[in-house]
Amino acid sequence: MTIDLALSVILPVHNEAENIPPLWEELAEVLPGLADSTEVIFVDDGSTDGSADVVRRLARNEPRIRLLRFEANAGLSAAFYAGFQAARGRIIATMDSDLQSDPRDLQVLITRLEGADAAVGWRLIRHDSWVKRASSWVGNGVRRAVTGDPVRDSACCGGNVWERCRRTPACTGSFRR
Repeated sequence: MTIDLALSVILPVHNEAENIPPLWEELAEVLPGLADSTEVIFVDDGSTDGSADVVRRLARNEPRIRLLRFEANAGLSAAFYAGFQAARGRIIATMDSDLQSDPRDLQVLITRLEGADAAVGWRLIRHDSWVKRASSWVGNGVRRAVTGDPVRDSACCGGNVWERCRRTPACTGSFRR
């Protein structure tokens, strides 16, 4: 596939119908300042709440929006993999679709990409259950201790940016990055 865009934004979606319109409004506001040519790829991971229909309605009037849809829930890693495979941008950004990530943060991350392969963000304030926050804290602590990897939150997709990397290994099951 020919790379003909400056930026692709990949948004995994699972039952986010209510969040998609305000997320798109926020993204549409910042996209012109991020790159000359952009696309936003919503990857519907088997939603049952009409999320795909919401994206289709938005896409009717917005050529930057693309929709990929799984018939059944395949998981976050599979959604990202599909999005990466479909992306046409030289730079690829990922975000959550749950409104916990601020699209304005993408500008900072793209700036930090200068001279690097990736720029990784994390949420300072999480709106998750205490069990999910505690599990994430423990999991990230163990990962950092074992690998020496300084990334604060490896499971946070709320603002990550990469220079084009096409040879992403296939992800199956619950494997993450």
